[in-house]
Amino acid sequence: MSAKLENLAGMTGAQLPFEQGSQLFEALTLISLSDHSLAKATQNIGAEVQAQEREWMAQSRDEDWLQGQQRLAEGPERLYGSLDAVKVHVRGDKEHPWRDLKTGAWFTTTQEPPHSPDKDWEIQATDITYYCDICQARQFGDLLWATGCQRQAQLAPELIFLGDGAEWIWNLVQEHYPEAIQIVDWFHATEYIAPVAKAAFATEAEQKAWSKYVRMALWEGNLDTVIRAFKAHTDHQAAAEAARRAVTYFTNNRHRMRYPEYRAKEYQIGSGTIESGCKRIGTQRLKVAGAIWNLDNAIKTAKARAALPSGQWQTITARRQHLPLPKTA
Repeated sequence: MSAKLENLAGMTGAQLPFEQGSQLFEALTLISLSDHSLAKATQNIGAEVQAQEREWMAQSRDEDWLQGQQRLAEGPERLYGSLDAVKVHVRGDKEHPWRDLKTGAWFTTTQEPPHSPDKDWEIQATDITYYCDICQARQFGDLLWATGCQRQAQLAPELIFLGDGAEWIWNLVQEHYPEAIQIVDWFHATEYIAPVAKAAFATEAEQKAWSKYVRMALWEGNLDTVIRAFKAHTDHQAAAEAARRAVTYFTNNRHRMRYPEYRAKEYQIGSGTIESGCKRIGTQRLKVAGAIWNLDNAIKTAKARAALPSGQWQTITARRQHLPLPKTA
């Protein structure tokens, strides 16, 4: 397969299930490729992403390279990082058939933060790069650091991480970027309110009034008020379990919920960028109906897929230009 054909086939396979992609590829190009060939092309691109990541990891451990970057490069004034995961069905482990596809994003944005807790908003992120892998958290931390060095995260005067309350996320951030600002996604935090309200109050009016009260306290940074509001229901027969979970969550993450301070500094407080990345890379491609993946193929397909929204596809495929040209008669 020539480099050009592999490029087109890999791009198709990164976006569509291989059987469906094979049919569409033939309809559009009049070139017949089996679903196996399409998969191989896609995974070759994913393997090239892996090769580039290994080079980045070597650079990120090289003191001379890091010092040279510090002398010559100008880091971004404000850079955002975000981490999350989506479950993928893989073969080979009957006890744990669903594995976390850990996904990270680096991005910038000039969008102002929201001015009201009642309005829906989405981050208009720019210059987004995604990375992903199915691996242990510590191994993913190496990728976090390596990709961060490529974005000069260690040079950014303001480095801000957004995420939910998952412990592995904040452990990695603390290990690799201890000076970074850590912010729990506003929407994840507010999701703890409704279950308690519905279980603790009989009428819809009471539920709405209590939810509004807690939500506004959170928006204004009154975490003591928020925690007290949940603690008041930890002995309630129906609401106790949800209330206790909420108390633990807000107590553990209160230092990441200084939302008035973040808004005053025009920091984003939503992690929609990484959630979108998980959906595009994991859910839409790897979690198609009936899909059960070989682990290595899942990783390579995900990495190929991630190269597309990251704007890295041409860079990766350019590394494959050594492939032979197709023979002519």
